[in-house]
Amino acid sequence: ALGMFREHMVLGVGPGRFGELSTTSVRSPLSDGKPHSAPLQLAAEQGVVGMVLPVLAFGWLLYALWRSPRSTAVVLTAGTALTGLAAVA
Repeated sequence: ALGMFREHMVLGVGPGRFGELSTTSVRSPLSDGKPHSAPLQLAAEQGVVGMVLPVLAFGWLLYALWRSPRSTAVVLTAGTALTGLAAVA
């Protein structure tokens, strides 16, 4: 995944193409075509642009929650839910 990221750093190789382009994945008889790390797969498939955009959107949402006129409990619950969703994704 790191080699693919280095070769296609800006835009990546494309969503879902890791399994067909990874030489290690193709040679392994028991491989499912996916890396063992979601951030590495994201980096290889989406490139820098695909990694920066979700991070900026997540940061913008947290900033919007911080500036929200809602009560502290609502904002903290929404922020925790968004962070949990980002961790699972």
